[in-house]
Amino acid sequence: MIRRMTAVCLVLLWNIPFSTYAEIDLEEVRNVQTTIRSIYNAARMYEQDRGVWPDNLERLVEIGWITLDRNIGERWEFSLEGCERIFATSTNAMDVGAGYIIEFDVGTGQFSGYGTERAKDIADVQSSLGAVYNAARMCEMDTGNWPETVSGLVQYGYLTLDESVAANWEFELEGREKIIAISKASFADGAGNRIELDLAEMEFLGYGIVQQEE
Repeated sequence: MIRRMTAVCLVLLWNIPFSTYAEIDLEEVRNVQTTIRSIYNAARMYEQDRGVWPDNLERLVEIGWITLDRNIGERWEFSLEGCERIFATSTNAMDVGAGYIIEFDVGTGQFSGYGTERAKDIADVQSSLGAVYNAARMCEMDTGNWPETVSGLVQYGYLTLDESVAANWEFELEGREKIIAISKASFADGAGNRIELDLAEMEFLGYGIVQQEE
């Protein structure tokens, strides 16, 4: 009898690149988000040191509390809106053109705007593929056999998929070679889009994934 157990996360420290989807460069979005977080951290330190939130980004750069990456700085203009929001606005140096905005809400810690939802969609699917892999490994260690289906992992308590992801994606095991996510008709871009986790290389392939050149 298969013993019921809750899947626990094995360490997932693969060097798996995130990539581009259509005209939205998800790697760019993540770089901008990282820069915004750095600006936020610098602004917090400034506030703790001076007792006030900085008026503008230029002040933080001037006193050396933050240094912006030159390439990012050419493609994006960053600005503070009081202590409530931090904005990044694309310039003409961006392939998609000027005027696209990524916003960080200081109060909620959430991003919104250009590419943020699509980046999150793909990241969530990648995370779920990793969870399926973890559950399959746990099942194999527990029973001595690699599982045949994702539904079996769920049935026997090895796996619980995020409901919002499961609503738009089906997950399948292709032997020990691949774990596959296939979008449903409810997904924004329709049914049949595939994201694969190649178990031999431990890398993602498919929809929204463009491998970085070495």
